[in-house]
Parts: sequence; structure tokens; C-alpha cells
Amino acid sequence: MGLKYEEQKYAIDLSAHKASFYSNQVSDLEQDEIYYEAINSRGVFYLLVGDTSPMKQQVLKDLKKELENSLLLYEKVILQAEIDHYSIKVTVSAKRKIILPIFSRILRTMENANISANYPVHRPAETIRSMEVIMNTASEIKGVSELKEKLEKFLQGD
Repeated sequence: MGLKYEEQKYAIDLSAHKASFYSNQVSDLEQDEIYYEAINSRGVFYLLVGDTSPMKQQVLKDLKKELENSLLLYEKVILQAEIDHYSIKVTVSAKRKIILPIFSRILRTMENANISANYPVHRPAETIRSMEVIMNTASEIKGVSELKEKLEKFLQGD
């Protein structure tokens, strides 16, 4: 018998959460490994033009693994993952298999499943780097030094 809705939702949330964590680094989601030695391999412009499709494939594999025994009574299971550099959305849609009327009372709670999870990708190091680039670029523009001072005061809590 398949898992209950709450357990399916937990499995989907877990996959999205893991993907959110692992997408910050060069990693292998399936092996639960982060490749720290490759930390600089993505390059400076990864957040602007980097390819997220390898992570998408890893997320779909992980989601399939998490749900492999939970959707036995469903057919036409569709697993989807939308990944960009700032968010991850994982969706599972499944249609219930035809059940004989005798069992319909027992399995009445097992309906078509449409479950999704959204997670932001938090990148504190990238945020700091981006702000430094903006501040350094802005300091070259006329009149921006006053704005920079105000922002620094604001960030310091003055």
C-alpha cells in the first residue's frame, strides 16, 4: 500500500530541501557528497549564466528514490523539478489506478495526488560578492558616495 499524503509531502519537502542545500556547492545529491575542492570551478558568472540542468536531473533521481515505494497504487506518475539559481520547485502528480468498487470504501482517501514544494536557495557568499561588486561599481559613479555612506549606516544599524 502507498504512503499517506503527509508522508508523501514529507518526502517531497525533503528532496526539495536537500536540493536547496546541495545546489549551493558542486555536489552529488545522490551520493550526499559535496566536492569542496571544486568550490571555485563554477566561476564568477555562474549565477548569471550557469547551467542548472545537472542539478535538475539529480533532484528528479532523488525524488524518484524517496517515493519509489509510496506511489504503488498510482499510475501516470509525473515528477517535475524547476530549478534556477534562487529557487527550487518540486512537483509530483499522480493519477490513481482504477480500483474495483468492492475496495472503493477502503481506499476512498487515496485520491489523485498533486503535491509540490518550493524552497528558496540561500547563497550568502554570493549575495555579499554581488553587493561588493555593486558598491565598487557604484563608487565610480558621480554622487553615489553619499548613497554608499547612507547604506553603510543603515547596514550598521545607525
